[in-house]
Amino acid sequence: GGFQAGATIPLFFGAQRARVNAANINTTLVQAQSEAAKAGLQTQYLTQYNEYLKQKEGLDYYETIGLTQADEIIRISQLSYKLGEIGYIEYIQNLTMAFDTKLKYLEALNLYNQAIIELNYVTGKQ
Repeated sequence: GGFQAGATIPLFFGAQRARVNAANINTTLVQAQSEAAKAGLQTQYLTQYNEYLKQKEGLDYYETIGLTQADEIIRISQLSYKLGEIGYIEYIQNLTMAFDTKLKYLEALNLYNQAIIELNYVTGKQ
């Protein structure tokens, strides 16, 4: 009986130790995967944040300078055309340039909004 108990106890502890080691290895693996995922999300976040800053800079240009210039070109062109200082073709060219600036503003606004949506998405995943 004593011999059998002596043989069973080390086998039991050996099996228990193997299970504990396996659990520790699994925990370490899960932690490593978690850290890798977190690092990936941080990289995604930084990339998206830089995209947001780039789009914000573009939008800021149109909101502070571009749209004002476009409106001024339209105003001056209309006045100059009415006064006969410029011809119809030059008038149309000026309006086309001004409206092109306004269109580019709307594109910049769209890209800015998309960058915010993507940034919020990445932030939400963290």
